[in-house]
Amino acid sequence: MAALANSDSDSDEAPSLVDPDDDAPRPARRVPVTVLCGFLGSGKTTLLKEVLASGLKIAVVENEFGDTAGLETLLAGARPLTVDGSIVELRNGCVCCSVKDELVATLEALVETKKHLDAIVVELSGVANPGPVAAAFWLDDALESELYLDAVVCVVDARTGPDLLKGPKTATGAFEAARQVATADRILVSKVDLTDDGGAAAVAEVRGRNPAAAVETCVRGRGGFDVDGFVVRTGCVAAGAKDPGAGW
Repeated sequence: MAALANSDSDSDEAPSLVDPDDDAPRPARRVPVTVLCGFLGSGKTTLLKEVLASGLKIAVVENEFGDTAGLETLLAGARPLTVDGSIVELRNGCVCCSVKDELVATLEALVETKKHLDAIVVELSGVANPGPVAAAFWLDDALESELYLDAVVCVVDARTGPDLLKGPKTATGAFEAARQVATADRILVSKVDLTDDGGAAAVAEVRGRNPAAAVETCVRGRGGFDVDGFVVRTGCVAAGAKDPGAGW
């Protein structure tokens, strides 16, 4: 509530108002987090290469560096930022982090270690459920963390995705794939150049399962979209105010 400034009691002028919060410290700029999911071979690593080459200061978080097949050239010459080597800085200023335990706590430590990050991308394993990971950031948001959930992005292989999604739920990976698509805010249909229909069947399938998600196609991680705005720093979770308990 605004307070009255000291004034001469004989003055006819209305006293000015002083906002006590004017000098209050402003919160630090918060870092958006994208949760990236998709089955093994869908093209997540290829997309990550495009993200890391975008010119933004990005932190990519993996379960383990051993799972980053395809990122070896980027990791070559990386500079360790921690004693155990779990956080390394790439030559372009981006960061890769290996996480095995508490994700949010590790990311907060990462933000402290490497200031001025534009965004963080958490890549999940192929069968992982993105729901609990996303919900963890909603809980942490209530605690005024420096991180906030920006989007769940799912990559779907245009060749194998439709059959996997349409298969019986008892089929290996069918339930997990359907859950990832249903959870996503953004969906990228990859490898459309390897299909006869340009990925049309896959696009129709994912749109039928998640009409609210924005869908784009890509070839080797590139398409008619900007990484900055579609994959990272999307603003879509904030705009939609998604309830972490809904659909997850």
